[in-house]
Amino acid sequence: AGKLRIPSVRPWNSEPKNLSQLVETYLTPNDIFFVRNHNPVPVLDEEEYELEIEANPGCGIKGRKFKLADLKKLPRYEMISALQCAGNRQEDYVTEDRPLYVAPHWRNGAIGCARWAGVKVRDVLRECGMDVDDIALGKKTTDAKVANFIAYDQDETGVQYAGVVPLEKIIDPFGEAILAYEMNGETLPRDHGRSAAH
Repeated sequence: AGKLRIPSVRPWNSEPKNLSQLVETYLTPNDIFFVRNHNPVPVLDEEEYELEIEANPGCGIKGRKFKLADLKKLPRYEMISALQCAGNRQEDYVTEDRPLYVAPHWRNGAIGCARWAGVKVRDVLRECGMDVDDIALGKKTTDAKVANFIAYDQDETGVQYAGVVPLEKIIDPFGEAILAYEMNGETLPRDHGRSAAH
């Protein structure tokens, strides 16, 4: 924690103390890359992890479960991408008459660039029966507009963290929507991963 500023411990959120470290190298080292967790991060055994794709007959998707080893059999894809928390620089907006109640209170370090590796979401959906190529080319239509990702982590009331990505972004053959399992050439650190997608 010597290199990190820690805005919250439970859940863990951190950013580099020394912002000049963010520009010393093109890729942000994993040990100073900001961590943004909404909930406590579960401990998952690689052998027990399962990605569950929920059936959706309207899209041609058959329900299926993938172990991490199954995902690693699909084509591996690498990309370099910068990420920034939407709340980066929150403390710049705090004044006596305008307090900030949302945690964590970021300064300027909730940003980083990494080389991510994993499998394209479109390849996973293809494995489940979705005709991603014909849908991307406009030869087939679907009522689906988004893919809903639901993680293993959950808050104290049992609500799981979730997010959505537009379907056209996922099925784009040139798109870069991936399920990452590596970050800067290393196994994805626990604090930088989200888990299951439905």
